[in-house]
Amino acid sequence: MITLEELQTKLEETRAEIEKIKADFLTRLEEVEVRIKDLFGIDLTQAQKTDLTDGGDSNLHYHSSDRDWEKLGETILTAPGHPLTVSGMETKKHLMIKVHLIGVAGAVNIEMRFNNDSGANYNWRTFSGIGEQNYSAGAAQINIFTYDETQAKYGVFDIINVINQQKRLIGHFASYNKRYSSFGEWTNTAVQINRIDVRNGSAANFSAGSSLTVFGKD
Repeated sequence: MITLEELQTKLEETRAEIEKIKADFLTRLEEVEVRIKDLFGIDLTQAQKTDLTDGGDSNLHYHSSDRDWEKLGETILTAPGHPLTVSGMETKKHLMIKVHLIGVAGAVNIEMRFNNDSGANYNWRTFSGIGEQNYSAGAAQINIFTYDETQAKYGVFDIINVINQQKRLIGHFASYNKRYSSFGEWTNTAVQINRIDVRNGSAANFSAGSSLTVFGKD
């Protein structure tokens, strides 16, 4: 049986490991901020960053307590198809999107659109795990993954969804063979996002069981 002293030691070790993870995360975040400023001239450091432990509520922040997130919608394919769509969502200032593709039956060019807008209202840039870069301005979607393979893929994205501002996205999408980091913008400032589509621009279907889940918070 574990003693009280041993339990306290384990707790302290766990706390120390959590603090190390937080510090490593913030270091990586600062590297991303510098990279985005160099590429796009956007200074994300001007946004007030909420402390990882306080669950605060600034207009723009990157991370806060998971207890504040609400599931706004989820779609799970019961048969092969695309796109994955979550619509009619309650509007929130911060969105977190999780995409899980069980497989893809052919060529792959994964894209994201908002509010069913297929106009030339998106800007995006991707960075692959082997140093490749791709970008487009005035596009009809945000590209998040381009690599022809049928394996499972998973991605997580954060979006600032504030009225009177462009809707900016940052996140990662990966399979066993390939990893992409993405930055994108939807230039519409008049409305908030209440619908998200994840589609395959190459037309091949996503496998049954693939899912799109959207969380939000103010």
